Amino acid sequence: MDRMDHLEHLDRQLVDELAQMTRETVRDELREHVHGGGATGAPGAGTPAPGGTGPAAPRREDVNPEK
Repeated sequence: MDRMDHLEHLDRQLVDELAQMTRETVRDELREHVHGGGATGAPGAGTPAPGGTGPAAPRREDVNPEK
């Protein structure tokens, strides 16, 4: 195996490893979301807008913490 073949082999191996890690990460994120893991945003980031689309609405206690 010459040097170029060796580098191509290493490139393919690296791509395969990155693809595997990505698949595992996506599976974990989906599993967490499906099983009630909730949003992964910052605490107090708000609640989802009605219908589940669009930006999050601020929580009442974040807007007016006195009440």
